[in-house]
Amino acid sequence: MPTPSRRTVPCDAVLTNGRNRIAYNILRSLGKAGLRVAYGTDAEGGMGEYSRFAQATFRHPSHSSDEQQFVEAVRQKILQYEPRVYLPTSEEIFAVARHLDRFTDLGVRIPISPHSILERLENKQSANELARALGLAVPASITPGSREEIHRFARHHGYPVVLKKCHSSSALDVHFLRKDMSERDLAALISADGWQAGQYLVQAWVQGETYGVSLLMNHGETRARFVHRRLREMHFSGGPSTTRISARHPVIEAQAERLLAAVKFHGVAMVEFRCDPATNQAWFIEVNPRFWGSVGLAINAGMDFPRLLFQLAVAGDIEPTFDYRMNYRCRWLLGEMAGIASEIKATGRLAPALDLFRLPDGYDDFYADDPLPFLAGLVAQPWHKFRRRNPR
Repeated sequence: MPTPSRRTVPCDAVLTNGRNRIAYNILRSLGKAGLRVAYGTDAEGGMGEYSRFAQATFRHPSHSSDEQQFVEAVRQKILQYEPRVYLPTSEEIFAVARHLDRFTDLGVRIPISPHSILERLENKQSANELARALGLAVPASITPGSREEIHRFARHHGYPVVLKKCHSSSALDVHFLRKDMSERDLAALISADGWQAGQYLVQAWVQGETYGVSLLMNHGETRARFVHRRLREMHFSGGPSTTRISARHPVIEAQAERLLAAVKFHGVAMVEFRCDPATNQAWFIEVNPRFWGSVGLAINAGMDFPRLLFQLAVAGDIEPTFDYRMNYRCRWLLGEMAGIASEIKATGRLAPALDLFRLPDGYDDFYADDPLPFLAGLVAQPWHKFRRRNPR
């Protein structure tokens, strides 16, 4: 797909890793606030390249394939566009945090936590340990040293159990292990060095609904807070949410704030919980110490995290804000199609297909005032899959 042309002018903000709807919603937020945004993507491009809110677009190396080249490329773009603020939008935040000293001479503000804090929260094992030390309920868990340990744990706590990588933000690395799973299938899920390196976490499955508490923190002090409840996920067994609704939940709001305050977190994060409405029991699950997949819901419901983060970075502090529209239902349209297909396949029922005709309050990948990014996403998804299956 061709890269649209943008002329080079000074900008207020630079974004990177802009392939998906997370970065696109951040771009929309800042652009609608009247800010000039330079929007960066890796070699395969992204939705925001085709948005009317992008003042400039550029390509950068992938942070995962060549971290040093990625950092140097971003340095050069910051020199070129002279932004007041640089916002990593996704997983590249860890690369940026590891090399923060490379940006100190550029005069740009980067409102993120030190790498040691991001690492502690992103690692599911250390995040669980922190949550447990603070008195939060955490599902029973182990870091297994053998397949037999997994079976022994499951026999004690009951099937299914959840297997996940300690370092992962992808649903592809989360699996539900059932009693009838074969040894061959289980072995295929775990890499050869997984037993010794503590790469995996096994947790007891807990009943309930999935909630997210999203926070903007200023060195451990809460400046914005938003809660959502998941209504559907991309995979029937779990994964990223495709439809969610804004909510309130004072118990987990307080717990999430206590967790991030304990490490003096700076920037934005989403803390995930499982809550059983029958017993009001809540379990801590994990932390995304960066922008999260459903950030578009928060923005559309009135809690504009990207704009608030920009203001915090520029001014040094902002007034706390906690008001947003309740029961606002937002859908990731392309993900919802996959989620419904997964549910139909798992249950054999066609009824979930009717949900596509129950219109939500808004979408986070389709906007009538800026339709080209959605259309580009329709083309880009199969193109990205083709490129991964047919590398040069």
